[in-house]
Amino acid sequence: MAAEVKNEGIDVLVMHPSPVDTNFYNADTAHKSGSLGLFRKTATAPTLIADVMFSSVGQYTVVREQGYFSISLRLLLKLVDPNFLATIIAYTSHLSAEWKKLMAEREESKKRN
Repeated sequence: MAAEVKNEGIDVLVMHPSPVDTNFYNADTAHKSGSLGLFRKTATAPTLIADVMFSSVGQYTVVREQGYFSISLRLLLKLVDPNFLATIIAYTSHLSAEWKKLMAEREESKKRN
């Protein structure tokens, strides 16, 4: 799409930010998740995301990674096949503290009902 509309003076930018400091992490939204807690601590201010986005316009950049997480994920996916990575996650997810917590909550819910 970017190549098709460039001659018309239209810039197309795909922005992949790392975690952004928004209300997503507030209240019950994050469900007190350990992973989301880590992302919340390292989240980038929305104004920085906007600055990066607007600085990329007109620079012949179509895809822009911003922050440690999106860059790390991009590099990981260059090294490891996405399907293989998904398989690894599927087989190891039961080892995480969040998975164990979720299973305990389900068991408790079953006992109550």
